[in-house]
Amino acid sequence: ACLQTIRLNRRRNKNCGRTLKNHSVNKNYRLWQPEEIAYLKKNHTKEGIETAAKKFNRSIHAVKAKLTQLNLYQLNRGSWTASDDEFLRKHWGNKKPGEIGKKINRTKQAVTGRAYRLGLRELNIKKWSKNEDKYLEKSYLKMGYKELSKHLGRSTVAVTAHIRLLGLRKKNWQKWTNKKLRLLKKYYGKITAKEIADKINFTTTAVIDKANSLNLAPPRAKLYTQTELEFIKNSYPTIEAKYIAKKLGRDEKAIRHLAYKKGWKGRKNITHILSSDKIDYIKKYYKKMKVRQLANELEISENQVLVVARRFGLVEKKVIFSKKEKDFIRINHNKLSLKEIAGKLNRGKYSIRYYAQSKGWIFRSGKGKKLT
Repeated sequence: ACLQTIRLNRRRNKNCGRTLKNHSVNKNYRLWQPEEIAYLKKNHTKEGIETAAKKFNRSIHAVKAKLTQLNLYQLNRGSWTASDDEFLRKHWGNKKPGEIGKKINRTKQAVTGRAYRLGLRELNIKKWSKNEDKYLEKSYLKMGYKELSKHLGRSTVAVTAHIRLLGLRKKNWQKWTNKKLRLLKKYYGKITAKEIADKINFTTTAVIDKANSLNLAPPRAKLYTQTELEFIKNSYPTIEAKYIAKKLGRDEKAIRHLAYKKGWKGRKNITHILSSDKIDYIKKYYKKMKVRQLANELEISENQVLVVARRFGLVEKKVIFSKKEKDFIRINHNKLSLKEIAGKLNRGKYSIRYYAQSKGWIFRSGKGKKLT
């Protein structure tokens, strides 16, 4: 007996040394105070683990670990009582399993498992009626799974599973006869594939696959060459898609789809908004008059005037600011107004303002007001 007590004391001393070493390594570790332990024992069932973790500034994992040491963590997950079962039967189907579990202090898996044992999961599953079975037997060969699910108000997974339970086979249910092949060759391209499938009692996918194997489908468009791609890229911002399609002998939708894929931005056709007289007037007087005057005379917006000018190449290309111009703007942006700087540099107000905004400079008007 004396030897056993000596050995036990030695083991305890060793374990205490190990725990102290581990605590010394973890700098963020904090010992549990007796007040905290007493609070956990009283209020962990009422308030929950998350509130206790926030109150003590600890992690949820630390609180759970302490409760397991105290043999308190699994008290909430004991045997199901009659009140718990009544609450589950009352709210099953109306609320989610996770919401029910929070109120009973149980996990989602525990709730679903208990519902399965009580036979509650079968209540939510609709039983297949005889009329539905007959409808499936008649129309499962003609229609697809999605169409059947829409007509029956069920999911596609439920429909496919029930078709297998009934022993019905959808694949390879009949072969292509000579009559059906003639009908397919006769009507393919003139009528939709769905209408042909209804006549032959096939699915639309089967009709399309057979037409592709017999080369009845229209041939695919040729791949774009590098010259065509360069031409479309350069002319798409200025020329409409239908004119590009005529020049290249291609479809207008195909060119728009290609531009969308590549990220090329084009101008919308403005001819349906503006008449030819207004467009000609803009071409004549764009360089002679200001944009605001043209917009007021034609009773249109300034943006529409600029779109027409850019479309027909009336806008001059932007010239990059030189070092002298940049230095002049930097020195005089507080002394001179924006109008005076634009007049001396022979530049537009907007271009100088945008450059100044990028640098964070502020101009002064003639009246002394700031212009940002």
